[in-house]
Amino acid sequence: MMISMIIALMTVLALSSGASLAATFDLGTLNTTGDGDSGWVRTTQAGSGAVDGSPDGLSFWGAHQSIHTGTSSGETLVAGDYSISFLSAWCVGADPEYFTVEALAWDGTTETSLGVATNIDLTTLGEWTSNTHTFSVALESALLGQEIRLKFSGSNNSGGDWGFDSISVSVSPDVIVEQTGQNAIFTVNDSDLLETSVSSVVDGLSLNVSENSAAGGSTSAVLHNGVFGAVDKTEGVVIASGAVTYHLDTSVNVFGYDIDSVSTYAGWADNNRGSQAYTVSYSKVGESGFTDLTTVTINPDGFTQEKYDITEAAGGTFASGVDAIKFTFPAQQFGGVGYKELDVVGSASVPDLIVKKTPQDTVFAVSSSDLLESSLASSVDELNLNVGYNDWAGGHTPAVLHNGVFGAADETEGVVIESGR
Repeated sequence: MMISMIIALMTVLALSSGASLAATFDLGTLNTTGDGDSGWVRTTQAGSGAVDGSPDGLSFWGAHQSIHTGTSSGETLVAGDYSISFLSAWCVGADPEYFTVEALAWDGTTETSLGVATNIDLTTLGEWTSNTHTFSVALESALLGQEIRLKFSGSNNSGGDWGFDSISVSVSPDVIVEQTGQNAIFTVNDSDLLETSVSSVVDGLSLNVSENSAAGGSTSAVLHNGVFGAVDKTEGVVIASGAVTYHLDTSVNVFGYDIDSVSTYAGWADNNRGSQAYTVSYSKVGESGFTDLTTVTINPDGFTQEKYDITEAAGGTFASGVDAIKFTFPAQQFGGVGYKELDVVGSASVPDLIVKKTPQDTVFAVSSSDLLESSLASSVDELNLNVGYNDWAGGHTPAVLHNGVFGAADETEGVVIESGR
């Protein structure tokens, strides 16, 4: 996982509220606690008393305990550049006072550090003054779906006190996840990779059997048949949990596929079983395991039909050389959500360099006017020849390598190279 520490403000890509995963994380009551009207957050230490006269009515407390803040429900980590900003202030302290702020991922049990800014000096501000600090961390895919926490701690027990306000966490994501709800049908893609380029499907889904039967008894095959269906619970499969993996056909497209976008659709007769939740991941040709692309979390929008569009923030492809796409579903809303279609849009990958071997028992036609024939100024020969075999084959020098002649289907008109360049 790549971590970068930059004490500088980063540009944040704003996402429309309610239409996508939030760009600014909700820190709950963090910025509304504290004394006076300021909403400052104080660190706590047993036996400390309030100190008056601080900025904007703030009362400081002892500064040498840590405080943690978690995001509200549903605010989860996505890959991207995170900007963490906060206002700090200090009062009374004979010696220089410093503090540390650390960003952590929280999975409900374990914290994992994302990045830390240390030895931030408050004393240069002067007593009772405040300043804004911003630092950033870059997060790849390893901790997707976890919550983000901040940890503030004093690093010098000098007797000085400090507090924080206006704490914010925002993200410029690598992946844009846009949610659209409506009470009408969606138009789905009937020629995406899951329609045209799947070689096999591994279905590890657990269905809500009773609800799925009542909805028509569909199987997971409806997820890639290019049909959305009516504004009801038909033409869907009621997934309770599990995973489904689509292996793409690499028998012809041996270099795999470029993935440009993913769209997923769900719907029900009412708004009770349409809120999606899953992680989409991919594997690449020649590699083992899957890499998470992004995680969608439950976000009920009040509509009966729901669509998620997942695109790359810069407008390019998520990955090249992909040979499989996997959708992993945690425990679903109300024990089962009616998924109607999964669309994966992309095309065959074309590598920058293609090396193709062609064997045959006859002569090849070679060029007699390529650059080595027509534009060679000089050459440096550092080849080691197998002298015995080379003499037997005609005793040629490396000059035959660029004379525009292939020769017969035998060992003549060649040079026998052991090594070198």
